[in-house]
Amino acid sequence: MAELIINTGAVLNNYRHYTAGGQVIPVLKSNGYGLGAQQLRGLLHREGATLFACATPEEALRLAEPESDLLLLSCIHDMTLLRALLQRRVIVSVESLAQAQAIDALHMDARVHLAVDTGFGRFGFPPDQLAQLRQVFALENLRVCGIFSHFRGPCAAPAQFTRFSQVLMELEDCPVGLRHIAASHTADMPQYRLDAVRIGSGLTGCGAEGLERAATLQATICALRRLHKGERIGYGDTLLRRDSDIAVINAGTADGAFVYRYRGLRAFLQQRRQYVLVDGVQAPVICPPGLTHTMVDVTGLDCHPGDTVTIPHDLVLTGDHVLRRYTEEA
Repeated sequence: MAELIINTGAVLNNYRHYTAGGQVIPVLKSNGYGLGAQQLRGLLHREGATLFACATPEEALRLAEPESDLLLLSCIHDMTLLRALLQRRVIVSVESLAQAQAIDALHMDARVHLAVDTGFGRFGFPPDQLAQLRQVFALENLRVCGIFSHFRGPCAAPAQFTRFSQVLMELEDCPVGLRHIAASHTADMPQYRLDAVRIGSGLTGCGAEGLERAATLQATICALRRLHKGERIGYGDTLLRRDSDIAVINAGTADGAFVYRYRGLRAFLQQRRQYVLVDGVQAPVICPPGLTHTMVDVTGLDCHPGDTVTIPHDLVLTGDHVLRRYTEEA
């Protein structure tokens, strides 16, 4: 079965890359971008991180602990959930005066960050609702600890940052707390850093030059077959153009192998060529991978059942069923 090897030394180096410019809010959503949320939080807390973030209330309820603060980035209106989150001392995001007033009515000394929608379209006060934003600061049982927005991407950042800056200017006389808008792909642009940056995919090695890949997906060869020219094999009905040695590896798309969020779940079908590494040598994937097994052309390579192969993968799509093994390699 597949195994994910996580290099904690690389994670720390990636984190330090961003902390060189100021405060970092590590984002633990989607199981810490596949790195393991609990392990990632412990590792970075020991490194000095004091404020973390997540995306869903279920994540927040699992991850909340007294040793560090946790910010829920999505805006929740279910009062039962909000009460449970506040009981766990989770910092919640507020996107409307009505939501803020409902939280205030719980009388639970809530800590909140104000979400501003500068053009992403997902959560937040519209920038023209300044009067409503100001009223939040007057609520007795609600303490504003921060204000934030979210970029659609680097190309949209200038216009969105201008809108956010205008909101901050209008609230200059209000105690807005921590200001943050940049994430992994914009955090190295000094003009967007403000008081803190939110880093998720950057911890895995994506987002900027100088980062290190933090995880490797490995599996083993579970079978070797000698197949003949002219045979058709696999889901893609692949025609063998020569006698071939075919290795079956015990990993597939269900393990996050050969799939990529930003290029479609079946990148193989667009790219037409994928490789695994067998003892450091590229071996081509011979036909579209299955959920649990993949066929690889190892003709001419010295390999055997039980040998380890390294597989291209999308870390976030590597499910929790895949065993994580942590190393401290620098």
